[in-house]
Amino acid sequence: MNPNLVNSYGISLEQVRKALQSANANLAKGSVADPSHTWTVTDSDQLFKAYEYQPLIVAGHAGAPVRVRDIADVTDSVEDIRNLGLSKRRAVRPSRHIPPAGANMIETADRIKAIIPQLRASISPSLHLNVAIDRTTTIRASIHDVEISLLISITLVILVVFVFLRNVWATIIPSIAVPLSS
Repeated sequence: MNPNLVNSYGISLEQVRKALQSANANLAKGSVADPSHTWTVTDSDQLFKAYEYQPLIVAGHAGAPVRVRDIADVTDSVEDIRNLGLSKRRAVRPSRHIPPAGANMIETADRIKAIIPQLRASISPSLHLNVAIDRTTTIRASIHDVEISLLISITLVILVVFVFLRNVWATIIPSIAVPLSS
């Protein structure tokens, strides 16, 4: 995109982003119904080639539509030359996986690590596939700390009950109930 052209038309980058996003929507287009059934009509509006983006209308200016081709050079390409990933001081092509909300992060990371050997076998030997950042290390450490704290608190509850009641049978009840409720 040419920022000077975008600015001269009075268009924000957010408007451009929204126009591109709406052009790639994969949403229901409507529905067809009879008294007992309803069918949803869907179609993919996804654009795959650069020439398909050129006529998209981004905004209006002075009564005329401003199209993507008016503010940007649109070409088929495979790489963003303005982004750079580095790992161990070497240029890399980063890939990131964000699990869906509510997913178990540790389980997801373990499954990804399990398929890395298969992925390595399926790509060219000149390419190297490595995990550069594993955020589950801190999650695992936090879970370990919580488990230790829980064990300490259960032990303290049992000791306090025994010290104050001085009755083994009365101590057995919280020693069973507290771990089961945790």
